[in-house]
Amino acid sequence: MRSDRDMAENILSKVNIMNQKKTARKNIISKTAAFALAFVMLAAAGITLFNGNTPLAPDNSGDSTITSATSNILNKNFCLIVANAATATETTLGKESNVSVPLGGILFVKDTRGMSDLDINKIPYELKVKLQALYGTESGWKIHGEAGETALYFGTMDHIRIKLDNPDSVEKITLSCTANGQLTVGDESLLASLGKYVQTVKTGDVITVTGKEYKTVYAKNDGMTFDWFVSETLKNTLKAAPATSLSSVNDVITGVITYTDGTQESFTLTLTFDNDGNLTTRYAA
Repeated sequence: MRSDRDMAENILSKVNIMNQKKTARKNIISKTAAFALAFVMLAAAGITLFNGNTPLAPDNSGDSTITSATSNILNKNFCLIVANAATATETTLGKESNVSVPLGGILFVKDTRGMSDLDINKIPYELKVKLQALYGTESGWKIHGEAGETALYFGTMDHIRIKLDNPDSVEKITLSCTANGQLTVGDESLLASLGKYVQTVKTGDVITVTGKEYKTVYAKNDGMTFDWFVSETLKNTLKAAPATSLSSVNDVITGVITYTDGTQESFTLTLTFDNDGNLTTRYAA
């Protein structure tokens, strides 16, 4: 028979084994619960990251500073160039305000009633003499006009063009003037490629050129050239009263460049004439 001491040691040994098993089960349960909790937290994070509700990168779409900076870059992508064929010089205009620009010309109006055909035919020559005095050269002028009971001509050697540094940034260009004027946008690339007179593509008191049109046509020619002439309304007024002082004739050309981000930039050219029909132009942007 076992002694009381042996029986006691046997009982204590069984108790220790049972306690060790309970501790092991607790550890397994604790580790399993921790792993399950970690998995749930990772899964929740995964749902948040990939369901589109929370972007992976900071959302700057509402950052006014970034939007403003982008707009400022786009707003500086145009300039106006006034070129003079006589002196082969160009004046580039950007953000200037109320400055005089060398866009000159002469408006010529004369009552031809009672004049002989010979004298009427001399009228263009009179204008050429005035243009020669203005520009110091005998050729190269652009003269628009017509004879009749009232001869009306406008002559200049200067031309204006809009140049865009980045055509892809522009949605459209809109040119407009008052009822006194008429604008013409021509495709000068035809002059170089076909050796012909520039063909008119758009004429009126409001002209819109899309960004695509500018890119495919005018960007190749270093800018879009446009011309001014008196409107039919002003022409009829001057014909009806050829003695009208030419200092009363004026017009304002407005250009608006609309960018693809919705922002706009604009400029104005104010045209005024003196009593002798000499043109003075001021620019503002």
